[in-house]
Amino acid sequence: MYRWWGIALFILALLMAACSKAGPQVLPPDQKAAAPIPAPVPAPGGGEAAQLPPRPFVGSPAPDWSGAEVHTGQPLSMADVKGNITLVNFWATWCRPCEVEMPLLQDTHRQSGGKIKIVAIGGDENESQEDLKSYAERLGLTFGIVWDGGKARDAYQVFGYPTTLVLDRHGIVRGRHNGILSRELLLQLLADAGRF
Repeated sequence: MYRWWGIALFILALLMAACSKAGPQVLPPDQKAAAPIPAPVPAPGGGEAAQLPPRPFVGSPAPDWSGAEVHTGQPLSMADVKGNITLVNFWATWCRPCEVEMPLLQDTHRQSGGKIKIVAIGGDENESQEDLKSYAERLGLTFGIVWDGGKARDAYQVFGYPTTLVLDRHGIVRGRHNGILSRELLLQLLADAGRF
C-alpha cells in the first residue's frame, strides 16, 4: 500500500514541476487540458537544466524541424511544407486525448485535399519510429507522421499533449492551442492562418 502512495506522490510532484515551468494555462470550459510532460531534469552534477530557446508565440516565425516521415521512412522537414497553411500537432502514442483528437485531424486532411498540410510530430523521445508507424496504421492516419526523437518538441517548448500550432504560408505561427481541438476551434485557427 505504501508503494502506491509513493508512486502517486512522485507523479504529483512531476505534474507540479511541469505546471511551474509551463505557467498557468487557461482553457475554455469545454476544452480538456493537455496531458502534461515532466519538467526538464537538472543536469548531472547539480547543474541547471539546458536552457530552451524562446517559445514560438503567435506572430513569430516557427522553428525549423526535420525528422523521418514514418509512412515512407523518408525525411520530412519544415522546408517541405513551407508555402502552405500547415497544422503542426505534438502528440504521443500513450496520450489518450491525442487519440481522441486524431480522427478530426484525419478528416481535415482528407477534406482539404492536400491544401492544408498536417504534420503530427511524435514528441516522446522514448518512442521509436516503429511505435509511431504502428499507431498511425492502427488509426488509419494518412497525413504526415514524423519521428524526430523529441527535438521539435523542445524547440517549440511543448509542455503537454496534444499541442497544436497553425502556421501560415510564410512559416509564421498564427495559432497555438494546448489540449484537444474542437472542430470549430480548428476551423477558426485555419481561417486565421489563411488571412495572412
